[in-house]
Amino acid sequence: MLHINNANMGKIVAAIDLKSMKNDEYVEFMTKVQKIINSLPIILEKVAPMPIQFNMLMEKIKDSITIEQSNEYTQTLADTDKERDNLHQGLCHVVEAFCLHNDEEKSLAAKLLKRVIKRYRTTSLRVGGYEDQTALIRTLTSNLTDESNLTYSEQIGLTSWISDLDNANNCFEEIMVARMDEATQTLGYTTRDVRKELTPIFRKIVQVVESFVMLGIDPQFSEFINKVNNEITYKK
Repeated sequence: MLHINNANMGKIVAAIDLKSMKNDEYVEFMTKVQKIINSLPIILEKVAPMPIQFNMLMEKIKDSITIEQSNEYTQTLADTDKERDNLHQGLCHVVEAFCLHNDEEKSLAAKLLKRVIKRYRTTSLRVGGYEDQTALIRTLTSNLTDESNLTYSEQIGLTSWISDLDNANNCFEEIMVARMDEATQTLGYTTRDVRKELTPIFRKIVQVVESFVMLGIDPQFSEFINKVNNEITYKK
């Protein structure tokens, strides 16, 4: 019968939202995890073959990042992302300003629209992953102009801001698709493709390590968790 070391109970890797990370941030974090894995012989031995798979995927994702960063669309993508961030921020400021308007109807309209905007994480929407931002902005602009909110948007002159944000978002998506198509033609895969494989491998490694920690088999398992948690804490 295996003996569970109670001192190790509750030793788990902290939650981290990998999906919302932009590619460079994601690769930076995973590179640090890779170094931790490869520095601990017990992980390489007891969690095999997942560390090998992890290393292979890291090689692929570094190649795809290199291709995408040198891609002709990359700077245009960053500029367009900045443009839509500014438009979203401006739209929010307009609504905030009209909440203080001395015209009660306009003030009420702005306050109702502010509730809609707050559903989409007013500030964090602009710092999330590219795909999440695109989807959230698309839904936001749709909601601000649907049957229940269009009149309020028109009352405070918000429709032009909504239209500009929607256009910038569509432009961003078109550039993103073009960049991924170019990366696919070069390598046969994109960074997004590799992320879909790498994240589950990371999660499985964590799950296995956490099980070994509970069994108190080797202190290197706890060391892995502590080091990964340090990286996660650093990112918050």
